Amino acid sequence: MGIFTRFTLRSLAKNRVRTAVTVVGIALSTALLAAVLTSVGSMQAALMERTMATEGSWHVFSSELSATAVDALADSDQVSDLMTFTKGGTAALSEEDARNLGDFLTLKSMPTVAKGSDEPMGAPYALMPELVEGGMPQTADEVILPDYLKGETLGADGSGGVRSDGPIAVGSSVTADLGVRTAGPDGEESIEDPRPRTLVVTGFYERQPPFLANNYAVATYSSVAINAAGSPAGIGAGADDATMGAYVVTRGIGSVDEMHAFFEEATGLADADTTLYHRTLFPYLGISDGRPIWGTLWMVAIVLAAVIVVASVSLIYNAFAISVAERTRQFGLLASLGASRRQLRRTVLAEALVLGAVGVPLGLVLGVAGTVGAFALSQEAFTSLVGTGGG
Repeated sequence: MGIFTRFTLRSLAKNRVRTAVTVVGIALSTALLAAVLTSVGSMQAALMERTMATEGSWHVFSSELSATAVDALADSDQVSDLMTFTKGGTAALSEEDARNLGDFLTLKSMPTVAKGSDEPMGAPYALMPELVEGGMPQTADEVILPDYLKGETLGADGSGGVRSDGPIAVGSSVTADLGVRTAGPDGEESIEDPRPRTLVVTGFYERQPPFLANNYAVATYSSVAINAAGSPAGIGAGADDATMGAYVVTRGIGSVDEMHAFFEEATGLADADTTLYHRTLFPYLGISDGRPIWGTLWMVAIVLAAVIVVASVSLIYNAFAISVAERTRQFGLLASLGASRRQLRRTVLAEALVLGAVGVPLGLVLGVAGTVGAFALSQEAFTSLVGTGGG
């Protein structure tokens, strides 16, 4: 330890009140900064958790993929997790049934994880259907149906592409003329190449809110019948036919534009209504959607941090000004004994480092502990605010 360092330590020990005030100022400033940043970070993490819990962890969803495109996604280094399903086709309900039950019945399989985990980032890709009666399908010809179809008799007048053998219940048979759903130039939809297929109902699942991609058992203007995972596609025959759908979780992509470009390059599909991007989740993952940072939580943190820094500099500067005033004579004496400007500057810096080494860790501990305590006391209100459920 050099003579100037010893001089600094002796000076701090001698002026205990000034030293204590300075350490407290540094600790309070650091605690405030830590509390602000920790609070914003906690809020962001909670909002991301809420979003994944209510919408799923998927990044990109497409319901019109070929087997070739799915293989390309599975082989891509930019895809960390991939869940796929096969499409069994779509059948049109009769005009009478469509008034209350939607225009179509779509058949899809339970999903299969093709790459990575079944719960990326600790949450499922999408909200899966929950059984309210019966059991899950075990074969391609067994299905679960939405609960609002229970007790309905489909195609009772003999028309339409979906017919049941009576009021639908567990064990009932439903015959559907499944084909490819297409839209004409006038926007009117029809079923091409329909083929009859008999399905046995094994159970009913609770109706899901109509948010496509977020909820697995949702299709546009259609009820969804779900058969066993790995069931063969009921439409198309070639590797380039759109017989599959996928939920994709990516990595190493920093913006929505990059996400679009990646997906188009991997699958050969330009932007389409059948491809969706999880824009409500992207901000929490650091994936830029082109909106300025001024609208984010971190902008609030930056403003608060700037206010704290300005106030802290004023407080700590006054303490150091007093320090310099008190020691001007000491510095003059040291200079007369041959101390250089550099050595005197190092003396002041050494004092700042010693004070910071004590005040900063103390402030970090106080700030984080205070934030944890505040969130613990207001857990119920915080949970209600971000909508994460019980705690």
